[in-house]
Amino acid sequence: MNNTKEYRISKFWRIITIIFAPFVAICILFLFAWPFFIEDSKFYIILMIGPVSLFMIGYSLINIMDVFKGKIILTEDKIIQRSTLINRSLDFDDIKGFFVSELQTIIIPKDESKKRVIIKSSIEKRKELGEFLISNFANLNDLAIELEEGDIVSNHKFGKTEAERELRLNSAKKTAKILNWGSGLIAAWYIFNPLLYNLVTWICILIPILIIACIVYFRGLLKIHDRDDQSAFPSVFNGLAYCCAAICLRSYFDYDLLYSNEIYLIAFIYSGILTSIILMITRNLELKAKKDLIVVLYIGLFFFVHGIGTIKTINCTLDNSPPKVYEAKVLSKRKDQGTKLTTYKFKLSPWGPFQDNNNINVNKILFEITSPNQNIHVCVYEGFFKIPWYIAIE
Repeated sequence: MNNTKEYRISKFWRIITIIFAPFVAICILFLFAWPFFIEDSKFYIILMIGPVSLFMIGYSLINIMDVFKGKIILTEDKIIQRSTLINRSLDFDDIKGFFVSELQTIIIPKDESKKRVIIKSSIEKRKELGEFLISNFANLNDLAIELEEGDIVSNHKFGKTEAERELRLNSAKKTAKILNWGSGLIAAWYIFNPLLYNLVTWICILIPILIIACIVYFRGLLKIHDRDDQSAFPSVFNGLAYCCAAICLRSYFDYDLLYSNEIYLIAFIYSGILTSIILMITRNLELKAKKDLIVVLYIGLFFFVHGIGTIKTINCTLDNSPPKVYEAKVLSKRKDQGTKLTTYKFKLSPWGPFQDNNNINVNKILFEITSPNQNIHVCVYEGFFKIPWYIAIE
């Protein structure tokens, strides 16, 4: 008698994929191509968006194929996962237990050298499959958190008494929630509606330093990366990502440098210093693990992006040097309008150090009162870090 059962991606998600896959493909291709069609696109924007877009294209194609090819197979003695790039199986006797999250269920083997089986939340009859797992294997979520919390509460590094250690852990969880939500709200405010501009700028600049200070204060209880499974250690990964993205994007729209090469070296050094500090004070990163190496690369990238935005912003906002003023003719103007952000650009005749026609960002008022063939003035400043930058005036 054949007791084999197959569980495929649900019909709902297959229909959704058919409807939205073309739209997603167009958006990703546009994101990839956009920087190359803008004449004055900054090098570091291309450097960030290009590889990310290529990754998204490949990742999306694989996921679309998985919707139609992916399945979980239950036989009398094993569980099998099949998809576009994966063909794994685990005998029931080799299964240690499973972890459950909102997005997936992970089957953990007793032998760590064997691959895990991953069941996505979009699988059909997930409830039936979940009941089978609960009836036959250990749910490791609660067990892992209990063990981890037990280690924390018994570790004298986190406090002198058990009550003090429990209080510190609860305080760390609240702090992580405040940092993640606060950083996200401030980042959205800063990018889309920058009221109290100077205050919010400095908050975005200082949030990574605040996160590092909190990690030090809580003696490693706060972690800066997420794991696939549940953990008793609260994470501030999202809070770091939000503020780093915000300061970089805002500086891109607000300030223009004459030459950008110097800023990359400074941002690289800045990133190296802060990433090294994180590695020294964070207890949860073990560089022998592949996923932790990837997390370190992400953290380094976040700090690099934050460094670009921070250095660029400070270089321009704290600069008190007298400007050199150049006159240029507006050859044409263009408004790039998105759902939330709108940028205004002039194409100018040669001026100052530029021997060819060039594009610059301008503010909305100057854009509206200036017509093609009119002359405007470009003010070039030395920069607080001696990195020249410029603005356009009437």
